[in-house]
Amino acid sequence: MKVIKKHLFSLILVFILCLFLVPVQATALWEEPNAPATREMVSTALWQMEGEPVVNYAMPFTDVDQEADYAEAVRWAASQQIVSGVGGGLFVPDGTVNREQLATMLYRYAKSKGMDVTAGEDTNILSYADSFDWSDWAVPALQWAVGSGLLDAKDGGMLDARGTVTQAEAAAILEQFSAFPAGADVLGLWTDTAPAKAALTAYMEAITDPDSPDYIPVTDRIAVFDLDGTLFCETDPNYFDYTLLKYRVLEDPDYKDKASDFEKEVANKIKEQNETGASFSGLEVDHGKAVASAFAGMTIAEFNAYIQEFKQQTMPSYDGMLRGEGWYLPMLEIVDYLKENDFTVYIVSGTDRLIVRGIAYDSPLGLPNRQIIGSDELI
Repeated sequence: MKVIKKHLFSLILVFILCLFLVPVQATALWEEPNAPATREMVSTALWQMEGEPVVNYAMPFTDVDQEADYAEAVRWAASQQIVSGVGGGLFVPDGTVNREQLATMLYRYAKSKGMDVTAGEDTNILSYADSFDWSDWAVPALQWAVGSGLLDAKDGGMLDARGTVTQAEAAAILEQFSAFPAGADVLGLWTDTAPAKAALTAYMEAITDPDSPDYIPVTDRIAVFDLDGTLFCETDPNYFDYTLLKYRVLEDPDYKDKASDFEKEVANKIKEQNETGASFSGLEVDHGKAVASAFAGMTIAEFNAYIQEFKQQTMPSYDGMLRGEGWYLPMLEIVDYLKENDFTVYIVSGTDRLIVRGIAYDSPLGLPNRQIIGSDELI
């Protein structure tokens, strides 16, 4: 009887251990080839392609169940700005994906990996029969996707940018994308003999090695950068927010006739400073007040749209550069290097918070607004 009990106990123990040792299977994707691909499916596929990283990032979407199989994939994709919501804090995980959305997600992922996305710069997507039947924000991604061969015409010479992508199509496109060349070498814009590169890579090896006395847990890996002069060239001929106010008050045809005398006085000081290098005591305070009044009444979305238009203006003193393109690429490599090693990167600037976020919006920096800190202007 004791022998039977002993063997019964052993069998129960083995059964319990097997429950814990059975490998956890990732959520199966593309099970219904002819059904539409969804936002959570594509997010999960890219997350798996990346190696299923776990990120220290607050879930920005209220409709994503934290216990869902795809939750960590969406959290990661949002942290890398590969996906964004549909408004109102919603992600809509089961929302169908169309061709321009899939192209945009892949384009953003490729940029986050440092991959070459210049393939479509000379691609003429206006040759398709349904030219202009797509969203403006998707044009760079569509040009890249077409130029790199991920998307091609459908029947009748249609690009069908807003056509729904089936699971079979998504799987085929992602398989093709996975064969693309990997991103550039780590800190490839830095010379191998640069002391700063050697110091940074040695530091990273030490703090990411669990056996090192200098090891830093992922939750404690935080890096903070200034913006102007560190990551972004704001000062030619003056700070981005100074030139933005000058344009608004003195040049914007929709506002210059409405500007107050105080705003004009401040803007003219900035103009003189730009042209002669003159210094004005208290200009930084007056500038903040003028920004607050000159843009009063705008919603955050309207203010950001205004900044995006201003970023498309020609950058003075540079040939072929726009105001929003003045990023120091070797420094962006450092930001990417830190993010790849699980650092949470913050920008802390004295510039107006919404202007800093507008500069960083849709840029190679790839940081969410919650990690971009600036000043608030009050009248």
